[in-house]
Amino acid sequence: MIDLPPLLYQRLKKLCDDTSLSILQQERAALTARYHGHGDVRMHTRAQRLSYLATRMPSTYAALRSVLGFVPDMDKITSLLDLGAGPGTVIWALKGLAPLQKATLVEQDAELLSLAKELWKEDDALAIIHQKENLLSYQGAEPADLVVLSYVWAELDPARRFEVLARGYACAARYLIMVEPGTPSHAKGLLEARDFLLQKGAHMVAPCPHAAPCPLRAPDWCHFNVPVKREALHRQVKDVTHPFEFEKYSYLVVSPQETALPHGRLVRPPLKRSGHIILDACEAEGALVRRTISKKQKALYHDYKKKEWGDAL
Repeated sequence: MIDLPPLLYQRLKKLCDDTSLSILQQERAALTARYHGHGDVRMHTRAQRLSYLATRMPSTYAALRSVLGFVPDMDKITSLLDLGAGPGTVIWALKGLAPLQKATLVEQDAELLSLAKELWKEDDALAIIHQKENLLSYQGAEPADLVVLSYVWAELDPARRFEVLARGYACAARYLIMVEPGTPSHAKGLLEARDFLLQKGAHMVAPCPHAAPCPLRAPDWCHFNVPVKREALHRQVKDVTHPFEFEKYSYLVVSPQETALPHGRLVRPPLKRSGHIILDACEAEGALVRRTISKKQKALYHDYKKKEWGDAL
């Protein structure tokens, strides 16, 4: 289970303490209704932004942290370009995983950028550029080891978002990462991005162990799941009592360089029975394969019994 770093949680809670809980709850409910009704993600007040951070930042942080765990050589990542940075969740997810020296956070919402500054202020070794700009007009920056588009792809104008993606990929020295909610429509959008990037010469890193067409067919789709701890602030603003929730997410990692790929990746939760395990994997040949591993296959069973949904094989 993943929870926010204690320092981040403390700072977020302190920011929220200046707004009454009832207002945060009301703004959160209104934002949720607008999103589910019209797909509108725009926020207009500080209270709306704080309610969003209190209830969504733990989940987006957990998804990002999970995805970064699938990316090799994170110890070589020293620079970041975060496109659609919001409150700076990506730099927090990278903390302790990559020796970041420079980060450029591009975000059109000036208030979210301001909150990002308020939340992150302890690391003088990390040079951060906060750049207020619409991604559709953003013309790129100097290359960065890592370029991230997190929970932003579906919000971009479908007619122009590939312009943003092309500019982002052109800046990616090592990896480009995209993360989206784990719904069928968002996964479909990532498949379109995947096709575009492969045509640009990108190489797959994850989750796909191949560059062939996706073998998953509707009603199935490529997504994963991470348990998220709900701290007190999260529970209060969301008006729930359960101590955790699950964040479904879909993601894509590509590189301009060819990287070693795994033999496969688990695309569904393993079915662990008393005498065997059933594994559904997307394999390097581009096929979806179901395998049953018996306890009698001692070496294989020992290797696979600890595998979880999303793990490489």
